Amino acid sequence: KPRRVVVLDFNSNGRFDDTMTIATVSGTFYPRPGDTIFVDPDAADFTYGYDPTTSETQHYLGELLHVSGKFFEASVSPAGDSITFKDTAASVGYVSNASKGYRALVRGNQGIVKICCDGNGRSPLPAGNWKLIQYSIDRSKRTVETNGTKQPVWTLVSARAPSDYAAVEIQAGETTPMPFGPPYKPTVKATRRSGNTVQLSMSL
Repeated sequence: KPRRVVVLDFNSNGRFDDTMTIATVSGTFYPRPGDTIFVDPDAADFTYGYDPTTSETQHYLGELLHVSGKFFEASVSPAGDSITFKDTAASVGYVSNASKGYRALVRGNQGIVKICCDGNGRSPLPAGNWKLIQYSIDRSKRTVETNGTKQPVWTLVSARAPSDYAAVEIQAGETTPMPFGPPYKPTVKATRRSGNTVQLSMSL
């Protein structure tokens, strides 16, 4: 069927074909976005999407693109005037997680891939070893109408994986749990500042 595809020069360098890479800072993975590709977006996706884990339609440009349960090799010309989607012959298994409404970025030998929860808490993923980069668990309502004005409503938790997150092996045709999400534990750290001042910071 016809699909609307939008490519964004996300890193503002005048090219549209930059892929995402990963940096490790203080033991935590951080994506270094290249360019962004949207598949069948609506106007709200450009307004409220913060990164691909907070949007159904947004993806970082990478080696594999996950669209509607299938995986494609996506390539974009430097000028952004040509986009190619090619079917991949990769064998596919599934990851599962008890947190409904999750979207996550994972990385493996086949690059960096976005996964999205279906109605049963599963997501397809090519066979191989995959490590979690980051995820969001979304309970949001896109908009509510208040006094005749539509406003976004967010109920969302996002987190990044530590660099020692153990890889999960996906077997073709099988479902493998990928652990992330609740229960969360609050941690408060106290840092002494100048004089008698102490700074408190809380994380989950």
